Amino acid sequence: MFSRQFWTERRIAGAVLVVGFLILVGGAFFFVAGQGYFGVALARVHNIGPLKSNLASAGMAVTALGLVPLEACLRAAGDRTLSRLGMVSFLLAAGMWLVVEAHALGGRGWVYPLERNYVLLSCFSMGCYGGALLRTKLLPLPVAWLSLVWGIVWLGVGLFTFLPPLVANLVSLPIGILLLLQRYQASTAQ
Repeated sequence: MFSRQFWTERRIAGAVLVVGFLILVGGAFFFVAGQGYFGVALARVHNIGPLKSNLASAGMAVTALGLVPLEACLRAAGDRTLSRLGMVSFLLAAGMWLVVEAHALGGRGWVYPLERNYVLLSCFSMGCYGGALLRTKLLPLPVAWLSLVWGIVWLGVGLFTFLPPLVANLVSLPIGILLLLQRYQASTAQ
């Protein structure tokens, strides 16, 4: 299972994207639980602010790291522009998110303009990755279309209203899972 043939660039990208998504879900859970949802106000029991921030920041960084080998796979499959735009915009977005979390942890409050820019850039990024997946046919077309439409629709919505910060990251899970599956390795194995 840990052979060189198993851990292709595609599978590494998929594994890192899935792990990043799961870490982000943990951060979102603690955020929601800290607000008093689920019938339990964990914020009163223990200060979970740093845990939530650390999980969200780690999940964002891990997701960004997973998009780097995905960009390399898409480049090898023939896309030279959209995947690179997607990678750079998500790296910028993740950097903004890290600044927002550090600012909040430092006791200086939340920086909404940076959070909004994070959401817009990450939605743009997922749209770019969807376009690159459509061009290269690296993954099944429904997932490519999902990423493209998801990114464009939420980018448009985000221009006019507030969006939850992790809305763009939801599409990284199906991409990551499909990159891990054996049946999608044979056609264009890296």
